[in-house]
Amino acid sequence: MLLRHTRAVFGWLRRRKAQTEAVHRSGPVAGWVSVWVGDLTDELDLDGYFYEFDEEHGLFKRGDDGGYCVKDSPQPLEALLESFFSSKTWLPALLELAEERGIHRASCAVIQFHYLHEPVAEAPGPLKFVGAVQIEARPGR
Repeated sequence: MLLRHTRAVFGWLRRRKAQTEAVHRSGPVAGWVSVWVGDLTDELDLDGYFYEFDEEHGLFKRGDDGGYCVKDSPQPLEALLESFFSSKTWLPALLELAEERGIHRASCAVIQFHYLHEPVAEAPGPLKFVGAVQIEARPGR
């Protein structure tokens, strides 16, 4: 009985891993920042979405090398993202990716430092993946 249960659990884990890999190949990688933006204007709505975010986009832990912001109305991406820690080192490269994807404005943003997100396909949900860029080293480091 225990062996059958163990096989069932491992079978479920293999299927879950395959489903996750079908959506993204992502994980912790030092020196990278991954950014998502959307049109949510209420912090409670974004907070509620975080329960689904892990499944759709990979691991995100607020307060653990990541952050988010929510504004009342859409803002130019540069204005929305420049408040994040060390944005001057990665923002220009990210704005280039956003331009390529036709993303110019958003009312919310989620970032994950030291995380390389590599989506296989665009995930559903209210957040769009803008891109992952390397965090440039600051002079003197």
